[in-house]
Amino acid sequence: MKKVYFVRHGETTHNIENRVQDHSTLLTDAGIKQAFRVAERLQYLDFDHLLVSDYERTKQTAKPVIQLSGKTPVYSELFREIR
Repeated sequence: MKKVYFVRHGETTHNIENRVQDHSTLLTDAGIKQAFRVAERLQYLDFDHLLVSDYERTKQTAKPVIQLSGKTPVYSELFREIR
């Protein structure tokens, strides 16, 4: 049986400003720390693929996961939020 794990991006500048996010929204320092905490937890899971939207905030969130897991990410617009 296959398992799918979903991870939401870390806190962004637009989150704290209560603004609608776009493709270029970046993580805050807290969001970067959240991304590292998620990566630390994911390093103990056995997964085959790392699928990431092409938004900057998701790339930033995936970066620590890539570093700890050694997985090569697949970036795609197919994984963007739907408004």
